[in-house]
Amino acid sequence: MDISISREPDPFGTRRSIYHLSSEQGAIEATFHPEWQSYMIANFDVHPDYRGQGIGKLLLRASLEHAQELGARHIIAGIISRECLDAMRRVFGDESISVAHVGEYCPKGQLEVAHEHRTDAYLYHHLQQTDK
Repeated sequence: MDISISREPDPFGTRRSIYHLSSEQGAIEATFHPEWQSYMIANFDVHPDYRGQGIGKLLLRASLEHAQELGARHIIAGIISRECLDAMRRVFGDESISVAHVGEYCPKGQLEVAHEHRTDAYLYHHLQQTDK
């Protein structure tokens, strides 16, 4: 799967940058703030035709690598769907996730009704710094 990465400056003039990691199957929008060394996954979506095929896991791994390349010290995200929670657990591990409530799975392709099945969880993943 080919994933492209594009960058745009923050429209509010701060030092952070907004990144789009995208493919035909899905996309992640993330923000990196260099002063805080923080990489925040803001939007994460897989096209309904490709859900359940590991695309989300590939996108999350690409965002993990991207965060490391930028020098982030941690990755954060709010999690509102059970499907996203499952994908993030597979990539980041249970120890990085705090769960308040686990909702039901949403009908395939219908995450827009997620409020009826809402999961409330939070990802805080500390990145190990490597010598370069």
